[in-house]
Amino acid sequence: MDDIYKEAHKMAKSIYEEYKDVDYKFQFQLCLSYLSDKRITERIQEILAEVKVNEEEARILEKVEFYYKNFFKNEENLKFRLWQRQDKRRVYLSASYIVNKPYIDLISNKLFDKKEIKKF
Repeated sequence: MDDIYKEAHKMAKSIYEEYKDVDYKFQFQLCLSYLSDKRITERIQEILAEVKVNEEEARILEKVEFYYKNFFKNEENLKFRLWQRQDKRRVYLSASYIVNKPYIDLISNKLFDKKEIKKF
């Protein structure tokens, strides 16, 4: 995550040098927001390539991944495995720091980790 801040500072600095009347702090926030959105979009595209889900479901999976990364304070991406039967559609999550088998019910958009813990 530190590299996104460094990159945002570089972008803000180059803009500030070109346009001196720009507020540096505000420009840095804009650059940080832009780079963050860009990273999220790239991750959503990776998820779409990994799992056969639509874009809305991929956004939910990205939010769940963000939740797990922050909860466990780990930067490792989750692995997703789609499972579907008749009226059930689930994505199972796995990573080195997850010991049980949590899943996301894509119909109700709920995360289950032995019991329901969060709605996305």
